[in-house]
Amino acid sequence: MRWLLCSFLFLAPLGALGCATSEPPPARPANEDQPRAFQQARELEDQAIKAVKSAHQTRDVTKRQEFYDIALGQLRDARKLYEDELIRDPGTPERRRAIEAEMDRLSERIRRIHEERPHR
Repeated sequence: MRWLLCSFLFLAPLGALGCATSEPPPARPANEDQPRAFQQARELEDQAIKAVKSAHQTRDVTKRQEFYDIALGQLRDARKLYEDELIRDPGTPERRRAIEAEMDRLSERIRRIHEERPHR
């Protein structure tokens, strides 16, 4: 009995150590694949949407053009945030694809708003 107790006291810490090393690796953060610039770019995009709405509320063509120009600038700034992130550190392949998808989406939105912009 004494032998069994001594062996348990000796082997128990080793068993705990073995369990600690067999733990699964830590889970990836939930937003690891989301572009880091996402929040800041979305804020710029929201401001651009407000500028377009303001353009629709005025009859003054010059003022409307100014609002569209503001919106286009904000959307280009948002796209630039993604471009900079892609150059600096795209991270995981999933994040890289997400960055590229956001850039494509913003490019398309810029194209559409540019076409909507009133011209003299």
